Amino acid sequence: MKILLVCAFGMSTSIIADKIRAAKAPEEDLVVEAKEVSDFRESIKNYDVALLGPQIGFRLEEFSKIAKPYGVPVM
Repeated sequence: MKILLVCAFGMSTSIIADKIRAAKAPEEDLVVEAKEVSDFRESIKNYDVALLGPQIGFRLEEFSKIAKPYGVPVM
């Protein structure tokens, strides 16, 4: 599974991405990457799910519409 973490500048979600990578089992097929808001439109097609940081949660509807054609849920 490929997970995209999105926040305003990609800094706070980078910390979370690092912690998730450190906690996953070696045999798990899990990719977690952090990106900033400006990269969302181009990046979303390459992921299975997108998680928004709390500081941009108010944009959930906007990002969900962008991700819908790719079948990617945004939470």
